[in-house]
Amino acid sequence: MAESKSVTLVPLNGSNYPTWKIQCRMALIKDGLWNIVNGTEGAPGQAQAEKYAKFMSRRDRALATIVLSVEPSLLYLLGEPDDPIVVWKKLSDQFQKKTWANKLELRRKLYSLRLKEGESVQKHIKVLTELFEGLAVIGDPIKEEDQVVHLLASLPEPFNMLVTALDASTDVPNLDVVTERLLHEERKLKDREGSGSSHEKAMTSRFKRKPVECLHCGKTGHIKRNCHLLSGEKKKFRPNRHGKQKANKASVVDECSTDSGSDALMVSHKVLSASTPSKWIIDSGASCHMCCDSELFDKLEDLKHPIDVLIGDGRTLKATGRGIIFVNMKLPNKKWNECRLLDVLYVPKLSYNLLSISKATELGNTTDFNEKGCQIYNAKGKLIAEGSKIGSLYYLNCSMGNVKVNVANRKTNENIWHRRFGHLGIQNLRRLARSKMVRGFDFNALKQIDFCEACVEGKHHRTQFPTSNSGRAKEPLALVHSDVCGKVNAKSLGGAEYFLTFIDDFSHYTWVYVLKKKDEVFNYFLKWKALVERSSGKHLKVLRSDNGGEYLSTEFKDYLKSEGIRHERTVPKSPEQNGIAERMNRTLVETLRSMLVDAKLPQAFWAEAVSTAVYLRNRSPTKAIEDMTPFEAWMKQKPQVEHLRVFGCDAYAHVAKDERKKIGFKVKKMYFPGLWRGNERL
Repeated sequence: MAESKSVTLVPLNGSNYPTWKIQCRMALIKDGLWNIVNGTEGAPGQAQAEKYAKFMSRRDRALATIVLSVEPSLLYLLGEPDDPIVVWKKLSDQFQKKTWANKLELRRKLYSLRLKEGESVQKHIKVLTELFEGLAVIGDPIKEEDQVVHLLASLPEPFNMLVTALDASTDVPNLDVVTERLLHEERKLKDREGSGSSHEKAMTSRFKRKPVECLHCGKTGHIKRNCHLLSGEKKKFRPNRHGKQKANKASVVDECSTDSGSDALMVSHKVLSASTPSKWIIDSGASCHMCCDSELFDKLEDLKHPIDVLIGDGRTLKATGRGIIFVNMKLPNKKWNECRLLDVLYVPKLSYNLLSISKATELGNTTDFNEKGCQIYNAKGKLIAEGSKIGSLYYLNCSMGNVKVNVANRKTNENIWHRRFGHLGIQNLRRLARSKMVRGFDFNALKQIDFCEACVEGKHHRTQFPTSNSGRAKEPLALVHSDVCGKVNAKSLGGAEYFLTFIDDFSHYTWVYVLKKKDEVFNYFLKWKALVERSSGKHLKVLRSDNGGEYLSTEFKDYLKSEGIRHERTVPKSPEQNGIAERMNRTLVETLRSMLVDAKLPQAFWAEAVSTAVYLRNRSPTKAIEDMTPFEAWMKQKPQVEHLRVFGCDAYAHVAKDERKKIGFKVKKMYFPGLWRGNERL
């Protein structure tokens, strides 16, 4: 049998015990001697002379392997070595003491360790690994996530670009990925230094002139007559070849700018920084703006197919939306400029917001970078934004606090749509938007609505009625639920004190009539029946109501029998059996109450409010039918909601020419009394 080659071990020097321990144990395992050292293999009896002699020979080889791999300066720790088990234990006790002093020493080394520029990254990682292993051996292990943090924190400034790129993701990369990236970055830095030095020498020999300096602002790259800080006409500033940096472009535009129609394709970006989601980093490595906070969007649309975003550590995030963001840019002399960012991608798992420089090429903006910060100018040379340099990154000087949508001068936001729809719940508003049940509805389903005090005052309740287990109607008017609500504690402007509802079980389309007295129910029933049967071409089959006297008159019962209409009535004092009508009454009362509170109108307007509430409920989603509104289920077409306005808001009525004087006002300020169709309110 061929003799195996000997293994060269790195000697134990006192500071590399974890590494030495692994190497020495592997060498002993390779020679089949480790079981002797760990005590699992004992000596045979001396009666077995041959086996005993072989064991002692292997035992001596194990002892020699250990002792010869220790530096001579540490041999005093072993005394007179004659047993490998004893020697191994002495070294372990010496360098693996589980004391706070040993832990303190290793921790101190770990926290003070720094990679100096020009030193080997591989050797640095080796030293760090030995410290991690040493702490683990003495019972103070460091999690891999913290190991990555220690490694990145110990790197010098040339590695800042890589560190910020790795910092982009919310998930900490594993140690192997970071090590591979660091070694790759080290090779790139060396190659860059080699090519850069030769190029620098060549350029130095050719150009000896000093950069042009402005006599007005003191900056290089332009002369005084071209300085954008001078009063009068401000010219576009483009640094020349002696400037600090060639002008880049950024996609920040003024309020007067038009929207960009181009679709931004995703690219990989490398520069990110430890920041907060409300701050923006000016990034030359991103091809489009990116934002991680949906609350910052003025308008946000879902993407049918998410876009992949490649980040600096090689991983991919998903962009799920695209929209527009308004940002208040801080300018010199305490001035502010509201700017609009177009085609901003919504990347929920991105840690920071990015302002893409390359997007400016589509809009004609220019950017001037210098040692202290950067300035962004529009196509006319007007300063529209500034950034400050912090470390090696540029941050926008901006504020997100005052860019919330203003109902007086901006498109309607989610809170306004909540009020326009009679304080409809957020889930139903989202269903309207996502299923596209209505037209002219620009509600952002990704956003929340603010706390609504009017909803709390108008809708607070105890428990809901149980849902009915009976089957749904298969066609319109097969089953209609009806109920009378009242007496209302305040008369309407027309003297009404009750309202009557009819709800089609198939479509959940609702009709409402306000009544002065309950004995008007039969007359309104006849009007309603004629209306719906003529418009739908169907005939009423079943009417379900409670045992109210208004439904039990001899006249009412005789008419239902003559028309072949079955009358289903609930058990006395069990309104839950007429659950759909009772629930609708509660919904309408809560809605009208919230609208009156919100509009600050007196209760006498309840009839207008309930009519509007029914109008809105017919155009709102319901659990009874899927992906359509009651209006569409009854009318066979999607409703238009672009005309909706908040109940009770200010309205201006035109004064006819024959009703005003020569210089009289042409409009009269009034309250908006709500919306309703002729068949929904009388």
